[in-house]
Amino acid sequence: MPLSEYQNYLVSEYFSRGSCYVSPQPVGLPRDRIVVPNSKESIIVIFLHGSAGEDQKDICRPKPGQWSTTPPVVTSLAVKNVLGREIFVLAACTCVEPLEAKLAPADQTKIYRRMLEVGTIADLFDSAGFSRSRMFFIGHSAGAWCSLSYLAQNMGAFAGAIGFAPAFAGKKVDRLSSWALFRSLSFNDLTVADKFPALVYGFENDEFENADDLSFFGKSPTEKS
Repeated sequence: MPLSEYQNYLVSEYFSRGSCYVSPQPVGLPRDRIVVPNSKESIIVIFLHGSAGEDQKDICRPKPGQWSTTPPVVTSLAVKNVLGREIFVLAACTCVEPLEAKLAPADQTKIYRRMLEVGTIADLFDSAGFSRSRMFFIGHSAGAWCSLSYLAQNMGAFAGAIGFAPAFAGKKVDRLSSWALFRSLSFNDLTVADKFPALVYGFENDEFENADDLSFFGKSPTEKS
């Protein structure tokens, strides 16, 4: 399926910022740098890195290495097979720009704009011939939170999500009241669906969101309400 002119522009933007297939690059990528051989039958895993402060540019070092923002557990999935389907892993560097100020209305924050970006990325891969039923997002920190939020509100946009230490509202010890409120609203968004296909990893001593903070993911629909 050919990409539109606007979609080709978006692809150029993502790849110019460092987005790439990892460990290893697929052979024979065409100019759009998205389509892989037999993409309709393949599994695509898209990794989203975390975020810095609202007024700071997010760090993205997608390629495997000592300072990579893509965990080895993610890159190790590449070019493996599940029931005869090849897995491709793309580490996506966000196109969302920081704000000049640290405080902003909810719909201008980086986490909100990055959540919308999840839909844009999913649309790009769908247009490139990948099946949404075999499309998965894996994220860390803010990348995890926006992947989970988008899926909860747009069931069927992709097959499922894995979140490593989802967070976005700063450390609990000095969290601003405005971010605490936004976090509460975001929790409501995450519980729109009674259940959704997601795996969430929380950690006991996490300063942002520990395992107890994220335990609502494991509750039944009745308990959530």
